[in-house]
Amino acid sequence: SAVSQLESMSSTFQLAPHTYAVPMEMHKESRQKLVERLSKVSNIQKNGLVFLEGGKSVYHHDTDRELLFRQESCFQYLFGVSEPDCYAAMHVGTGRTVLFFPRLPAEYAVWMGHIPTPEELLQRYGVDEVRFVDEMKEWLAAQNPPVLYVNYGLNSDSGSHFKLPHFDGIEGFTTDKDVLHPELMECRVIKSKKELELMKYVNGISAEAHKAVM
Repeated sequence: SAVSQLESMSSTFQLAPHTYAVPMEMHKESRQKLVERLSKVSNIQKNGLVFLEGGKSVYHHDTDRELLFRQESCFQYLFGVSEPDCYAAMHVGTGRTVLFFPRLPAEYAVWMGHIPTPEELLQRYGVDEVRFVDEMKEWLAAQNPPVLYVNYGLNSDSGSHFKLPHFDGIEGFTTDKDVLHPELMECRVIKSKKELELMKYVNGISAEAHKAVM
């Protein structure tokens, strides 16, 4: 079942106590910036959805050991989600955001500890709604979006293309892979005040580490 956010919640992300508390408001501002840019695109479908797939969990060769996970950069920029195998949908006209998380089996907690509830994930990431991935196709169909705007384009530094999102049934939806990428890349070029504060903190830690080994 869905969990809806009635009010904006102030939440942060920290790797450990006494480390920098990254405000989820920073990612919300990034989403708002994208909505504003998309609103100025000619022929944009304001009832459409921005649809993104996060990074996938990867195993070490043929073992059951997962490699250290790093979130897909655009997914991180817009949502700040640290878990793998997630999806997100954002309404083009309003910015209303839904995150989809994998439904983990109860035995997962034996090895990995507490499994966050949808309520906890909602509070953690400060979005409008949280659902499970196995509910996603039905949810998307109920929205009846005229188009899903997906992120696809060339990374000019690496020469690699962004991976198109995929799930069983996506072929039943109209997708557009031309509009989103250039607008999203332009959003990421100019940093917000909160992003600059985070970068200053990270660079400060890096500088102290360099001094410590010199």
